[in-house]
Amino acid sequence: MIAENSSFVYLILILVIPFITIGIFYLFVSLAWKLIEKPKRAAQIRKAEKIFSRHKGVKIAICGSYGKTTMKELLYTVLSEGKNVAKTPGNKNVPISHARFTGSLSGDEEVLLVEYGEAAPGDVANFARNTHPDIGIIAGLAPNHLDGYK
Repeated sequence: MIAENSSFVYLILILVIPFITIGIFYLFVSLAWKLIEKPKRAAQIRKAEKIFSRHKGVKIAICGSYGKTTMKELLYTVLSEGKNVAKTPGNKNVPISHARFTGSLSGDEEVLLVEYGEAAPGDVANFARNTHPDIGIIAGLAPNHLDGYK
């Protein structure tokens, strides 16, 4: 009888321990995000906002449901013929990407092309507060990316 009970306890432990381990791991990752990574990113974004606000180049924000990266690349190709132009890399279009982009700036660029992504209401307004655009371009509008909206 005792052997049966201890086998049952072992079986329960074998089934439950993975869930406990995953829970502890999730707790650790969540705490690391909230205590380390999130404040670090917030500081990077604040620093980038200062860089954007002081930058003398014309800042062009490119947003829309589709065509943002293509529009940015076209503008870069055309404007680079006569001006010193910098652009956000690839389709990097969120605040932390904008912040990292400022690390590549020399300060003598005449034009900055900044792509804006959007996932929730207020994103574009927040991007504009951080990047201080002089010009805004809407590449294309469609009912895309609506999962962040009610």
